[in-house]
Amino acid sequence: MNTDNNRSIKTWWRSLRRSTQIALVLLLFISAGVIAYAASILFGTSHSSTTLSKDRYVEVKLTGASATGSIKPGGSVALSPSLTNNGDITTTAFIKVSVPTLPSSTDAAYEWDVDSGWTQVDSYTDGNKAVVVYGYGSSSELSIVEPGMATDAVTNGFTMRSDITGSQFSAMTDIDIDIDGFLVDSEVRVDPGNVWSLVPQE
Repeated sequence: MNTDNNRSIKTWWRSLRRSTQIALVLLLFISAGVIAYAASILFGTSHSSTTLSKDRYVEVKLTGASATGSIKPGGSVALSPSLTNNGDITTTAFIKVSVPTLPSSTDAAYEWDVDSGWTQVDSYTDGNKAVVVYGYGSSSELSIVEPGMATDAVTNGFTMRSDITGSQFSAMTDIDIDIDGFLVDSEVRVDPGNVWSLVPQE
């Protein structure tokens, strides 16, 4: 009996030791798993970026191009569009004039005289607008516009054509004059038409 009891106690003790070892091993595995899981969600990052360039800039100011009021055939609008270089580099200059066309026609509804300091570099029709582009300078070389300096006015006024009939005038839904100014880095000055072709258009 004692022998059987002793065997039972030894068996129980071995079993207990094994269970404890197994539990310890399981505990270690579980702990390692928790640590691994915790490690898997830790995250760190760092980013830095500076290159810094472009200390030269172009800033254009368009003056003398605004007007309000009423107009009729034969009437005039006093506009003297010119450009001022408010940037810090020398530039050349372009002004784009867009006026409405007559109904069912490509003829411009306005007439105007151009200052001798400007030369025409392009003209086309865009929808119901007749567009003319002028470069500041001659047909062979653009003039320089220094920082702080302004161009001459491209014109001193626009006159609505007096031969527009009453029915044409009534049919016109757009009688506004649109003027856009552009200053371009003066690195390239020759052949104004080619320079203008390099200017991005929206």
